[in-house]
Amino acid sequence: MSRKQKKLGRGFDELYAQNESDLPFLDVYGEAAEEHGEGLPDSAARTQPEEILAALVRHLEAAGCACESSDAGVSVEELLTAEITDSGVHFTLTGGSAALPFVPSDLMAPGFAGGELSADRRECTLDVISWSATLRRLLDRLVEHRSLLESG
Repeated sequence: MSRKQKKLGRGFDELYAQNESDLPFLDVYGEAAEEHGEGLPDSAARTQPEEILAALVRHLEAAGCACESSDAGVSVEELLTAEITDSGVHFTLTGGSAALPFVPSDLMAPGFAGGELSADRRECTLDVISWSATLRRLLDRLVEHRSLLESG
């Protein structure tokens, strides 16, 4: 009596054909944005610099920071300045008398460009081309760092 070999399930071609026919609802989301950041996937669109500044002000004010803003930029005394440039929004973050709570890899996230941390880690510069959760976390760490310095 010959044994039947166990069937291994569907092959890749069958799965591909099924997914191609079973996922037409994805078309309602439309095409990826044509305008996107260099080095980013097509779906990652650039955020308008004015929108980044507005989101920055809302985020920092919610964290209890007093922001001074104008059409060209935002500043928070002894914490950061942000100004609109051709490449997005240029941030300068300062740690005051202590080193910032960042490492160089923190400045290489998607949506960031040209991030540089000074040798003593008391200042960093960064170009932001899109508002993201990574930027919010970076700013939260900066605000927390400042509050720890002021309380201690």
